[in-house]
Amino acid sequence: MARVRVIGDLWHGRVPDGAVYIGRAAPGLPRSVFANPHPVDKPCRPCGGLVHDRPGAVEAYRAGLTPELVARARVEIGDADVACWCAEEEPCHGDPLLEAIHAQTPPRAPQSPLTACGELSDISAPSPSPSAPTGTHSAERRP
Repeated sequence: MARVRVIGDLWHGRVPDGAVYIGRAAPGLPRSVFANPHPVDKPCRPCGGLVHDRPGAVEAYRAGLTPELVARARVEIGDADVACWCAEEEPCHGDPLLEAIHAQTPPRAPQSPLTACGELSDISAPSPSPSAPTGTHSAERRP
């Protein structure tokens, strides 16, 4: 099981044979239940408008994985590849999803969206000053 990229462009995307699409809705591709609800470089609704960089969006997805979603992924994805729009060399929410599918222990209970997004706590780094970014997301908020 690996992460593969959707073939084609946004208007003509095609999931490689044998792969399960885990992305957001696109023309011809319905939104997957496994899609990352935390966008990159746009206000994040689940996080109250916080703007994530790519690693921050992936970490927010990781923090929000529930045992129920992982159990569903084990059934629906199994040993298939997962397909997303992310370039293979970039961080992608498919990586923690695959890790969770293969983990021997269930994922920890999900954090609240604000905690998952580092608003209330950041488990990956010491508390930064209020104006300094943590390195996993931008501190910028947009309405």
